[in-house]
Amino acid sequence: MIFEDFNDFLKDTEVEAERYKRYRTPLTIVVFSIKFNSKDWEINYLHKIMFDLRVKLEQKIRKTDSISRYRNSLFVSLKNLAVDKSVGFINRFFESIDKDIKESYKKFINEREMVLVDVIINVYLISLSENVEEKNVIFISDFNVNSFLELINSIDDEKVFEKWDLRIPIVERI
Repeated sequence: MIFEDFNDFLKDTEVEAERYKRYRTPLTIVVFSIKFNSKDWEINYLHKIMFDLRVKLEQKIRKTDSISRYRNSLFVSLKNLAVDKSVGFINRFFESIDKDIKESYKKFINEREMVLVDVIINVYLISLSENVEEKNVIFISDFNVNSFLELINSIDDEKVFEKWDLRIPIVERI
């Protein structure tokens, strides 16, 4: 499910957190936070890169999962999926992006209008499950919209699950 409004995503996640409390069905939230090496690149390419990543994520998530955007981050709520399985999702998503980038290099190798944009994507894993054995997973004991917003607004690099350094080719037609 795609939520244009982040508040709707939060409400949906809150419902799933209640389901977790009742039935202990796993819930993992994956956050893809995008950072640029240059403020100019951020100004010029943030929306395009966010859109492209979101489209790619939409192709990878299940119908029961949800996705939304907040500031420079994409959020994916993986319902009924434990952290270890979420790691597999993250790995497959990275492989898919990496493949697309390599194909773009080949396709646009002679393009003078191609710009290579250096992007860092910090991947954060947030889980309600208590028995998480993965390193650098952020555990929350209860989902509350205000405390969740506080968490994501204060999240730091020490809590990064994975860090992807990418050089994304963007073709600008003049």
